[in-house]
Amino acid sequence: MSYFKRFPMIVGYNLQGKTFDTMDITRRTGLSNEYIQNEQLSFEYQIQDRETPEILADRIYDDVSMFWTIMFFNNMFDVDTDWPMDSPTFERFVERQYGTAKYDIHHYESASTGLIVDSDYNEWDRIPITNYEYEMRLNDSKRTIRIPFPEVANSMANQHNKKIRE
Repeated sequence: MSYFKRFPMIVGYNLQGKTFDTMDITRRTGLSNEYIQNEQLSFEYQIQDRETPEILADRIYDDVSMFWTIMFFNNMFDVDTDWPMDSPTFERFVERQYGTAKYDIHHYESASTGLIVDSDYNEWDRIPITNYEYEMRLNDSKRTIRIPFPEVANSMANQHNKKIRE
């Protein structure tokens, strides 16, 4: 069952003099914090290159339409910005974003503390981080997620369906 399947319809919605039926996507069901706060209800997972929420849902739940439970569980709402890019997409992104400056210095970090430091910081304790490295770190930071166990995902779907009917 897909996430939006149960949303109610707005019949006769009027927009700029035209009338049509549309889905009421403004309806929010939320997710009980009990799911997210209890680590026993999920397992940690490292997203591999080219994996999508749909691929994971199909593999774990045998139901591709349950992808939204993985997204919601991790407070992700936009697969284009919240999910890690695969290698080819990442390379295109960095090229578009920085062009020939992709290996220019983005910032410096202290070798001893890992904190961001100014360019005039002690040279012996200063590590340059390129634009490419910076973006790679951001992308890789999105790879560790928690996946709800199948029983939990089903409970989430049932809770969603119940609240959407209210």
